[in-house]
This record gives sequence, C-alpha cells and structure tokens, in this order.
Amino acid sequence: MNLNSLNQIFKLKIFGNVQGVGYRAWMKRTITSLNYSGYVFNCDDGSVEVLVECPRHEINLIIKLCYAGPSISDVKEIDCIEEHSIQSSILTGKFYIKD
Repeated sequence: MNLNSLNQIFKLKIFGNVQGVGYRAWMKRTITSLNYSGYVFNCDDGSVEVLVECPRHEINLIIKLCYAGPSISDVKEIDCIEEHSIQSSILTGKFYIKD
C-alpha cells in the first residue's frame, strides 16, 4: 500500500501579521521537519497561503503550529479546507516557498 494514498491535501489561509516576519521560512522548516510536502506563499491581501499534503489526523497539529508561528508573527485567523481539486502528483514531494 502506498502511504501517500492515505494523505489529503489541505489549503490553509493564514491571516494576521504574517508577512515580513519570516513566516514562510518558519513554515518551510516546520513542515519539512514533519516530512510533508506542499508549498507556502504570500498573498496580495497580506495573508499567507499554505498547501500541505498530510494525513487527515495531522491537520489539527499543523493548524496549532501555524497559530504559534515564529515569535514575531501574530496569527489572528486560519481558514482550512480540504482541497479535492488538486492532485498530489503536482506536489514535488518536498515543501517549498512559492514565489
């Protein structure tokens, strides 16, 4: 059985003071340490968006970590949706910062 078949893709939209505070670099280190794939990028509206492929039972941990963030960030809200329209094959197997 392919373990990746147990993973789901989630899109997180993170609101607050999350740009210009090292949030994307922190997110890359954090998700990479958990061995999940996906990407993070800054949105034009000042939020940060994360696409992460992980087991469903791990998403609550990831959300808690996102709220903690780097010490100079201030996360106010996180929206999370399970993304069914994206195939895991488009992810690189790594977590990266998307420009």
